[in-house]
Amino acid sequence: MSLKKDLTNSFHFIKYTLKYLIIMDLDMKLDPSEIFKVFAVETRVKIIELLKSKGPLGVKNIAELVGITPAAVSQHLKILRQAGLVRNERKGYWIPYSIDEEALENCRQVLNE
Repeated sequence: MSLKKDLTNSFHFIKYTLKYLIIMDLDMKLDPSEIFKVFAVETRVKIIELLKSKGPLGVKNIAELVGITPAAVSQHLKILRQAGLVRNERKGYWIPYSIDEEALENCRQVLNE
């Protein structure tokens, strides 16, 4: 039983470490082709525009305004978050998502090169 618990703890440590390293790597400069992949889906563009115009919003609010399910919004936000374009910070039970202005500016610079 102890070995199983140790392996489980090790697995979780490795999983979160890898996730952190991937996010750190993505926070560096995005390749133009990766930027286009992120923005190739119209729903993601709508989400970015909503967050720019209305400020921080929760998944349910975004889902209602875009007209898709909260699960679909969560998947799009995951991709936007991994690209470093959107950030979130838990406030109790509510998790508002907002634009990372610095990351959007970096995208503008990369695309202008």
